[in-house]
Amino acid sequence: MPEYEVLVPIAGYTVVRVKAEDEKAAIDAAMNTSISIDDIEQWDTYKLICDGNFFWAEENRARILGTCEED
Repeated sequence: MPEYEVLVPIAGYTVVRVKAEDEKAAIDAAMNTSISIDDIEQWDTYKLICDGNFFWAEENRARILGTCEED
């Protein structure tokens, strides 16, 4: 029986807490953090992630969830 090496697309998200002056700066700061597989909140595998104008995964862009109270 043949053996195959298969690339399986994955998509998911992580939640990052950052301090910033505004939402744009917060997203920029979050994109510059080190994220490891342990930080992933949710992920899934897909045969197809995007089909025409339809995106099958959970999230497709960085966005603000809300502000955090100061510790």
